[in-house]
Amino acid sequence: MNTLPILENQQRRDFCKNALLTAGGVLCSGVILSALQGCETDVNKVSLTPTGDTFTINTETDEEIKNLIDGQGIKRLIMQNNKSLNNNIPVIIIKVSAMEYKVFTSLCTHESNPMEPPDPRKVGDPFEGKNIWCKFHDSFFDLNGQVVEGPAKVSLREFSTSFDSTTKILTING
Repeated sequence: MNTLPILENQQRRDFCKNALLTAGGVLCSGVILSALQGCETDVNKVSLTPTGDTFTINTETDEEIKNLIDGQGIKRLIMQNNKSLNNNIPVIIIKVSAMEYKVFTSLCTHESNPMEPPDPRKVGDPFEGKNIWCKFHDSFFDLNGQVVEGPAKVSLREFSTSFDSTTKILTING
């Protein structure tokens, strides 16, 4: 019977144990790295470079915008003349008052998930009704696009707007 001395068996056992631990570490490192990258915060993965294009909306004839109350918003893809505002990604248009509208990207700055516009008619969570809300990780942004509650840490991109109270035309600069 061919048996190894106890010392050699122990060394072999330690070697096998260490080899398995190392192999497991190498195999798991990809999963761990991927998980850590998934937790990366405040990286907007979509290019939001201004296009220089101008988009207009008649707030008198656009039923959805016409019916907004102060503090309420809608999410909409803005397309005119075969061009889109915000790289074919919807924007959030908020009626701040009868004379002021604000327009923001609809992607959260935390992980670029789509967000919900504010709706002060909602009952329940006080943050949800009066803020722009990312339901994926519960980030909230106020009507100025500033972070109210994270995990997001970076404000939303706001599009430059002007509103002509005589013509009721909202102009959005891309």
